[in-house]
Amino acid sequence: MIRRYLKQFLLTLLAGLFLLSCFFISPEKASDSILHGILAFPFLRYFPLENFSYLATVLILTSFLLHTPILFYFTYPLLRFCKTRRGLALSLIAVSFLLALFFGTSVSLYFTLPLCMGTLGKEEETPFLFIHCFCLQILAAEMGSILFPFTSLSEFYLFLQYNYSFPEYFRISFLFFLFAILFLLPYALCFQKEENHALSFAVQERLEISYSAL
Repeated sequence: MIRRYLKQFLLTLLAGLFLLSCFFISPEKASDSILHGILAFPFLRYFPLENFSYLATVLILTSFLLHTPILFYFTYPLLRFCKTRRGLALSLIAVSFLLALFFGTSVSLYFTLPLCMGTLGKEEETPFLFIHCFCLQILAAEMGSILFPFTSLSEFYLFLQYNYSFPEYFRISFLFFLFAILFLLPYALCFQKEENHALSFAVQERLEISYSAL
């Protein structure tokens, strides 16, 4: 009860501060907003309503992805073939990277980190491999979202605000994306501390059952 009222208070406070900040933003002299001829409030004309609509669309699609089994169809067909602990760790890192590439960092981490804890985290005597995989999943998700502008709200906003074209954006992002892969591969493939063992029967069974339930 207290937590709910606290959350409502914080949301109300943030909304109030957001509206208050509008009065301290100098509007541009020439505004292309569709509200220019309707409303007389310059701070409202300052807002790029069209850009915010695109950002809201991305958030709606993200929420849809997290409440549907679509991500499971991308993941379990690959993970069911993993027979060793190291193979599972590499697959989880690859899944984190690929999901972030198309759906963004938040979706990737929200989905793959619990998956790592529920599979590799259940294996015995693999503390280093589990932490290694967990950290590299976070790095992979951050680096995978570099290539496309719509996988990060901040980058997508700048992409829309300054009217970049996709070729212009790719000329900037592709080089960073390539170096991100070259940076990640040695950490994923070369650093090994624990011996590679077969996955436990319980983890293999869970992956197989999850795949069969799709």
